[in-house]
Amino acid sequence: MNFSILAQLPVSMQVRGEKNPNIHCFCLAGQNALTSKNCSMEIFEFSAWLNVSVLAVVTAFQVALISGAPLGEYAFGGQNKGVLPRNLRIGSVITSFLYLGIAGHYLAQLGVFPKLLSPELNQAANWVIVGLNGLALIMNTITPSKKERMIWSPVALVLVSTSIVIALNF
Repeated sequence: MNFSILAQLPVSMQVRGEKNPNIHCFCLAGQNALTSKNCSMEIFEFSAWLNVSVLAVVTAFQVALISGAPLGEYAFGGQNKGVLPRNLRIGSVITSFLYLGIAGHYLAQLGVFPKLLSPELNQAANWVIVGLNGLALIMNTITPSKKERMIWSPVALVLVSTSIVIALNF
């Protein structure tokens, strides 16, 4: 993989390890993979960007459900082929707002938005998100819908994995 485009990220993101010398993590580009010197992006920042990107896709799917797309067998247990009933479309609205809030939380940690939480609350929120993503992974793994399971279990695994990396490093 070529991560050279990552070198164009803002300097504040590139030198995060310099601001936090006690954090030792792997980076995706550069020469020193343990101290983040000369790195374009650290693994936890990559995880946050990946998580936000995946959440954008999942939110777009939820918006499609809200709009009446005939994708009911890929959501909420797959019990509704075609368009979801009104109550589940409302559930998609709530889910979309939750995903947007999580994405906003991670974007604040990346410096895109101002941080609204103290460091302690931020860390607690990170672990709550890990728990929510873990629950989503369990639910998507045990769903009776094979289509839903095949698509959303891997997505949920990416979200829980990246949220754990974020919680351990931000």
